[in-house]
Amino acid sequence: IDDRGRVVGQAQLTSGESRAFLWQAGKGMLDLNRFLKPNSEWILTEATSITEGGLITGQGLYRGQLRGFMT
Repeated sequence: IDDRGRVVGQAQLTSGESRAFLWQAGKGMLDLNRFLKPNSEWILTEATSITEGGLITGQGLYRGQLRGFMT
């Protein structure tokens, strides 16, 4: 959570898969994967931190391999 009240984390889908999310007042919870370019080969599974400037870090799968990410 940052000073603006934005929250990042991990959401569990009904399929059992995890997705990284950003929650903002007035906008609700957004799957961070929706901001990726098509065919990026990434699946963002967990967001772990957000800076005051909005930089988000976490982990995800890139071509099936666990990797860190930073937006």
